[in-house]
Amino acid sequence: MLGAIQSVQPDNVLTLIRKRIIFRPMDLKDMTQKLIEVGLSQASIAEAVTARGTPCSQPTIWRILKGKTDPSYKVGRAIQALYMEKVESAA
Repeated sequence: MLGAIQSVQPDNVLTLIRKRIIFRPMDLKDMTQKLIEVGLSQASIAEAVTARGTPCSQPTIWRILKGKTDPSYKVGRAIQALYMEKVESAA
């Protein structure tokens, strides 16, 4: 399967996306939005990230949601861990 994807011509990419063979991985913006959808506020997300040992503020969360910043690796990992804890464990 991997070999088939590597040899895809650019004009066939949309077909593969429609067939869900190629998909866009969830990014931090998506994870943060899902955390808000399950009831967390921007401030509570920032507090939870900070509690994991990485300083983070509500404005940083807002910038992530708006696509205005690329957060540090540590902030990203803390958001991912929070997402796994709050969203994926509830599913």
